[in-house]
Amino acid sequence: MGEMYTTHEEEKLIDIVLDSILSGVVIIDNKDHVIVDVNETAAKMIGLAKEDIIGNVCHKYICPAEIGQCPVFHPWQNIDRSECVLLNYKGESIPILKTVKKIKKDDHLYLIESFIDISKIKETKEELLVKEKAIDSSINAIALADLEGNLTYVNHSFLELWGYGDEKEVLGKPSVEFWQDESKAEEVKNALFFEGSWVGELLARKKDDTDFLVNLSANMASNEFGKPVCMMASFVDITDIKKANLLIKRKLEIEETVASISSMFISPKNIDQTINVALEKICELCGCSRSYIFRFSNDGTRMSNTHEYCPEGVSPQKGNLQDLPVEMFPWWMGKLHNGEAIHIKDVSSLTEEASAEKEILEMQGIRSLIVLPLYTNSELTGYLGLDNVLNTGEWEEEDINILSLASQITGAGLERRNAEDMLMNAKIAAEDANLAKTEFIANMNHELRTPLNSIIGFSDVLSSENFGTLNDTQKKYLSNVVVNGQHLLRIINDLLDLSKIEAGKMELFPEKFVILDAINGIKATMMPLAKKKDIDLKCNINIGNPLIVADALKFKQILYNLVSNAIKFTDQGGSVTIGVNTSNELISVFVEDTGLGIAQNDQGKLFNPFSQVDSSNSREYDGTGLGLALVKNYVEMHGGKVWVESEVGKGSKFTFTIPVENQITRA
Repeated sequence: MGEMYTTHEEEKLIDIVLDSILSGVVIIDNKDHVIVDVNETAAKMIGLAKEDIIGNVCHKYICPAEIGQCPVFHPWQNIDRSECVLLNYKGESIPILKTVKKIKKDDHLYLIESFIDISKIKETKEELLVKEKAIDSSINAIALADLEGNLTYVNHSFLELWGYGDEKEVLGKPSVEFWQDESKAEEVKNALFFEGSWVGELLARKKDDTDFLVNLSANMASNEFGKPVCMMASFVDITDIKKANLLIKRKLEIEETVASISSMFISPKNIDQTINVALEKICELCGCSRSYIFRFSNDGTRMSNTHEYCPEGVSPQKGNLQDLPVEMFPWWMGKLHNGEAIHIKDVSSLTEEASAEKEILEMQGIRSLIVLPLYTNSELTGYLGLDNVLNTGEWEEEDINILSLASQITGAGLERRNAEDMLMNAKIAAEDANLAKTEFIANMNHELRTPLNSIIGFSDVLSSENFGTLNDTQKKYLSNVVVNGQHLLRIINDLLDLSKIEAGKMELFPEKFVILDAINGIKATMMPLAKKKDIDLKCNINIGNPLIVADALKFKQILYNLVSNAIKFTDQGGSVTIGVNTSNELISVFVEDTGLGIAQNDQGKLFNPFSQVDSSNSREYDGTGLGLALVKNYVEMHGGKVWVESEVGKGSKFTFTIPVENQITRA
């Protein structure tokens, strides 16, 4: 190995100089390729101490040479800031930028190789390449402009969005030329200088001069010293989004209007006012000049404009369109009767067959219209329409759909009004009938009950024989008079009581009484009737507190009606049981018999006035059908309930419950 240094001082000075150099330096003997010296920077890059590196062949660490690239083997090769590879002690490759210089010392040739680590530069370069590819392939349009606003870079998405085929067509052009409102574009550019960024919507101009809406996000790019260097912007075409949003908004408006109109017709206080408000909403939603309804007369021969809405500036026509003969408009009426929509894009283009319609429409200044049939109870009763006095043209399908929905809703509303009118008429008729019935019953009270009481009274006087002896036939006839008179009086009394209940005039007079006394009284009263049919009339009493608060007279009437019915419908030799159970709050009373029983489908009408299970002319049992109706009303006046359990051939059980003691209100 040749010697480079002659003195110790020179060697020390060279070491200081080498170690002060920021780049790695290696000195190689050109003759045997051995490393004769290395500075501190190179040693750190290799990862070994200087003494461990010196003496090794250079190719162990520096640049495993490619053919034609090694200055040792190829001295003619010029190596100046060339990218090479350095191997550290682990065998890992470190990219370096290397320069080689040849020097002679005492006729001996040396190579001085200096290099810097470019790993981070390579990484940064790769990152920039990735970012550049990302920008180029971004779906967002991206552009760069110099400080004058001239384009210096655009990606592929920008070219596609603006309709250009090559970046040469746009680079160098002022960015403001790509916007419909160039003054607004200038404002954006100025905002970047003063505020550093701008975000918003702008109307862009394509190559073919058509416009489209974009969302622009722009920023001013500055260097490390804060000095502006260029303007950057990204764009998103929001034309379709805007259209979709407008469509959604329009659909919501339609849904809200239809829902509002529907809710108005649920229970309108004034149907005509509701229709007028609905026409206003439809007119505003569709942007028409006039909305209206025509109704046909009951015989279908004439029609009138019954409802109308006109915005400000449009002349109303309702007053001029009353009682028109439908035969004047055969073309119009033919379409309506076929269930067709009448869609006139231009009134002036109507053919001869619609000449009458054309004349009256032009008189009103109508240029286009849409009309749909109006049905009530599935019958054509008129039509609903929209006019335009400003423009001709085709009506949108959604306008037709809105009008169709409005027609259906309005038709349903008119049906409801017709039904309400019928119901009101029926109510008035019922009230009149009820008034007549009340007057009749009041007259019956005077005209029938008064003389009937006299008949019964005088018959009792005659039966007493105070005015002479009666033979057996006379006694029999007088007895029949008394029995039938009392029966007729009971019917009249029942009718009067039921009438008072229905009129809300029946009163309760609650009092505290012993329930057993009331039951025993009824049993004693009904026992003779039971004995006639050999019926076992018995009681089943299971009560703790014998006292209740109720109207004693009506309580007895309830029990009397139930027991008399049970005896009436029980065959010879049967049984009737009166039962009582109480709790802390309720008293439960039942009357059970072993009689005929009642079919399930007949049980629902038992408590209706004048209703009888056997209503034929030849029915076996007499009665008016008022007894159970009175029972139900009296029980409910006490705040109680009554029901029946029965099966044909197995008898019946009528049960009612009333509160033992509570606040009983008058009916």
